[in-house]
Amino acid sequence: MDALLPMIVSGLIDRAHFALARIWLIHSETRVADAENEERFLRLSASAGSSQVDGRLWNGLDGEFARIRIGKLKIGHIAQSGEPLKLNEHEIQHSHWTAYPDWVVREGIKGFAGHPLIFRGEVVGVLAVFSRKPVLTQQFQWLR
Repeated sequence: MDALLPMIVSGLIDRAHFALARIWLIHSETRVADAENEERFLRLSASAGSSQVDGRLWNGLDGEFARIRIGKLKIGHIAQSGEPLKLNEHEIQHSHWTAYPDWVVREGIKGFAGHPLIFRGEVVGVLAVFSRKPVLTQQFQWLR
């Protein structure tokens, strides 16, 4: 898995020319003080892409979006609902799910597509891409 997931997101960048491609997998954690309650969240497991502004690579697995609660932001919503999500440029810039609309404008992001990763009927993660071109319906279906 450690080798496969980075290959997938790198392939999406190389072949489909997305600005950023990421995969989050669902993890569970039980706190020692509260062994009854298990917290589920998404952990960033693969990332590829680069900035058009300064060329900085976005391959790291740390930072603000390394861990996302189920139900929060676009990624957490996809994991919770089990439904794919496609946003156009206007929707990304003005969406309540977009954490940094300024980043979207600065990087020329024109489309977003996210799909739940489903195994045996259960959501196990999320695949998401940000594109500098609108995500066409055919691309959206191909990502699935």
